[in-house]
Amino acid sequence: MNFTRDNLDKVLAGTKSRTTRLARDSACRYVVGRTYAVCPGRGKRAEGRIRITAVRRVEWFGEDIDDRITVDEKADHARREGFETWEGFVRAFVEINGQYVGGEWVWYSPLWVIDFELVKEGDDDR
Repeated sequence: MNFTRDNLDKVLAGTKSRTTRLARDSACRYVVGRTYAVCPGRGKRAEGRIRITAVRRVEWFGEDIDDRITVDEKADHARREGFETWEGFVRAFVEINGQYVGGEWVWYSPLWVIDFELVKEGDDDR
């Protein structure tokens, strides 16, 4: 699984245990119970492994966001993503995924929310 350098550092430090990805397909490629290498980008050497503990599909669209996620859920989600605030998480998500329109963030597609645990730190050739 590829992460930006900042997010990979959070995974390896144990402060990030969730990732939110655009759902481009009807089935998530990550399977609960399986382990995956974590890398700082496509084609880069693995720096650790994670085990997927949960996968769920959500539809959090911009104008409906407050009707779909409570303040407590936002805080928990941000913390699991490795951020202190929901706004910090959203800024990083928008930076990575480019979902920013007219001065407002917008998610156009459903999302995969993937929870995981760190299995092994360091180099891993699997």
